[in-house]
Amino acid sequence: MIYNIIVLGVLLAFGVAWGSKGKGYGMFSALLALVCTIAAGAIAFGVWELIAYDLILKNAKPSTGLGGIMEDTAFGVGLMVPFAISLLVLRLVVDNLVSKNMRFGESVNFAGGAVFGLANGYITIGIITVALGYMRVGPSLMGYTAIDDSETGSPVRVGNLWVQADRMTVKLYEHLSEGSFGTATPLARWQPRADEQGAMLRTNYKGASRVTILPNQFKVVGRYTVEGELDKLLSDENSQLVQEAWYPDQSSPEEGARIEAYALQFTAQAKEKGGSVSVSPSQLRLLITQGDDVMAIHPFAVLAQPETGKSGMHRFRFDSKGSVISSVGGKSKSVFAFEFMVPNGYVVQDLLVKNIRTDLSEVTHFRNGTPISARKRDEVVADGSLFKAFGVEVGGSLEGVNLTAAEGVAPTPQGKYLGVSTSRRIGVTLKKSGIRGILRVDNDNRITGGEGTFTDKSAVVAKGNIDKNLKVTEYALSRHDVGLVQIELAKDNAKSTYGRAIEFAGRLSPPQVFTKSGGAFDAVGYYYEDEDEIRIRFTPDRPIRAMTEVPQLSSIKRNQTLKLLFIVDRGSNLAAVSFGGDAKSQRKFDGDGPEVR
Repeated sequence: MIYNIIVLGVLLAFGVAWGSKGKGYGMFSALLALVCTIAAGAIAFGVWELIAYDLILKNAKPSTGLGGIMEDTAFGVGLMVPFAISLLVLRLVVDNLVSKNMRFGESVNFAGGAVFGLANGYITIGIITVALGYMRVGPSLMGYTAIDDSETGSPVRVGNLWVQADRMTVKLYEHLSEGSFGTATPLARWQPRADEQGAMLRTNYKGASRVTILPNQFKVVGRYTVEGELDKLLSDENSQLVQEAWYPDQSSPEEGARIEAYALQFTAQAKEKGGSVSVSPSQLRLLITQGDDVMAIHPFAVLAQPETGKSGMHRFRFDSKGSVISSVGGKSKSVFAFEFMVPNGYVVQDLLVKNIRTDLSEVTHFRNGTPISARKRDEVVADGSLFKAFGVEVGGSLEGVNLTAAEGVAPTPQGKYLGVSTSRRIGVTLKKSGIRGILRVDNDNRITGGEGTFTDKSAVVAKGNIDKNLKVTEYALSRHDVGLVQIELAKDNAKSTYGRAIEFAGRLSPPQVFTKSGGAFDAVGYYYEDEDEIRIRFTPDRPIRAMTEVPQLSSIKRNQTLKLLFIVDRGSNLAAVSFGGDAKSQRKFDGDGPEVR
């Protein structure tokens, strides 16, 4: 409701302004302004994806988190800013070239100016609406909800603006992209129904998930094709109940359709703040074509790991409202395979993952592209041969890391491993008032995230008795299937065996721990303290990618304490700690290894 009123207000303002008697207004001036607006919109849509990618990549700075800020706004800013700049330049050029106005009667000037002004405002607010739609603002844009996931789990169009400025503006530029402003990569074919795509991205888990990610945070590792009767394609060995699936226009698949599926591997940097990769069906878009016709479709099922500690994959349906798939445990990499129902006669053009276009030309095709049956699909998923064909290990390995020459760490007679803690306790009591605004703290006074340096230790560290409601002593984990592992590198300047290991590590190597059941886990933060300051970083959504992001241990500074923080699958046993590929920078645990609780 609110946004509809804003749109009507903008249209009214444009119509009245351009129909006024003021100098530089009227029918002819409004016509010139409309031409500039149309041209500026064409330029903006033409460079949109290039500008958005440039904004994301240039601001992808893991140590500052600026990449996350730009990810949330890049596609909105990447459309609005080129439009505004192009419009300004074009208006200045046209105003200088056409210095005189044409004279019309007052009524003609008012009517013509108002009509062209309304058209000008219509396109302008349409482009702004599309741009805002790609921002991380939640499923509803001030009361305007264009896309929603249906009761069947399929994302569908459910609403329009009263005047449909966004939808009709996109249709205008789709038409121009294949006509007067035609290019080799027309908007109509490469980003069809762009007004829907933004709303699709925002239809995610509680409206809070990331709307885009970086191109290097995932890759397509394989694909497979399933053919057969429609009822068989919409069922599996877990349930013979035929699934109901819809396309965005609320039409349903028909006989002759086939499944095209894509296996994706996400890195730790693709995680949400809670520490897991989260994807809704509306955030993956497969562009398919048949001649001049282009369709954008979304997955109706996914293959994923069922729960922590299990190495196999399970097929899940997107068959209910609010459907979303999340990674389990805390592994550095997460693997999913998404299934799309492609109508008969259509071929795949592009796959967009959270609006990032992917290259499918060199993706491994299971059995060289030979279609398999739904029953065969279930078999190769169950025996693990499907993902093995893609070269992907789904648990059960140390991801190719050779630890045979690593120095061993023996447990104490009591079965403890010195320097390793599976407690969530920080190790020091902090004042809530001293860290608030820098580190995020939940209602139970546990640190949920953030990064900060505190040079006044007296304002941060609690001494003596303090009200329990004012002190912070633990880190918080948003998942029940993971635990926190703390590896102590140094305490009061005394380096542990792990601290000595980093002396042989490359500064660009990421610190990781490995479990005996398989999988690597990145460090998600650290606790550092010396005589002058305290530094705390706890960023489950932004793991440490290099030792350059970790405070250095120096022989000059006094009383240095440094602990690295890892989120690891609960119930697993640690196999090793690694700070690089060199055996001297690795430590492996003898015996069963520390158990994550």
